Amino acid sequence: MRIRRLAPIALLLISPLPAAAGSRPSLPLTVRVYDMTGDVHADRRSALAAAAAALAQVHVEIRWLDGNADTGEVPASQDLVLRLVRQQAISGRPGTTALGYAFVDAHGRQGTLATIFLDRVEQIARIAGTSADRLTGLAVAHEIGHLLLGSDHSKRGLMRARWTVDELRAGRAHDWRLDARDGNRLRTGLTARLGTRASAAAEMSTVTGEPAVLD
Repeated sequence: MRIRRLAPIALLLISPLPAAAGSRPSLPLTVRVYDMTGDVHADRRSALAAAAAALAQVHVEIRWLDGNADTGEVPASQDLVLRLVRQQAISGRPGTTALGYAFVDAHGRQGTLATIFLDRVEQIARIAGTSADRLTGLAVAHEIGHLLLGSDHSKRGLMRARWTVDELRAGRAHDWRLDARDGNRLRTGLTARLGTRASAAAEMSTVTGEPAVLD
């Protein structure tokens, strides 16, 4: 199979979204989490709960599966994959930090794999005086957003490209929510994904991306 060259995505430190108006049925989304940090006693439940809460505002219900455990369950082509890693060396221009990245197909405008650098998240959380679990959850929700929305960023809310330490310290709710437009687009992307039966292997072979950055 020929692998297409795909456009990269950038994540910069920023926001979440307001809940959509009216009552909507929740859409299910399974995310397989692979903790590759070697932290055998780490408890990621609080961070994943923060990510789930951000996406629940747009009526997306996440089911987290431990990718490190042998459950015997065959992955579905619609499942997303989240890697949690540590990479001590922080690259990029001075004053910026890549918290994670998502591989997105530039043609299909969706992807399967997202990666979060936990050591970078923890470093920024210490500087901002905020919870590392909360910041991890926001970064996870942002990258899941890219996997369903494509590589575009928004001017405001969770899907904006750049997040600042001052914004983290201020903790303004509108900075950390998906806005209504992104919420509607995300649900549309997830609905399309849930209706797709393409093989997971083919999807994984056509993704690429680049990290988001925080000033």
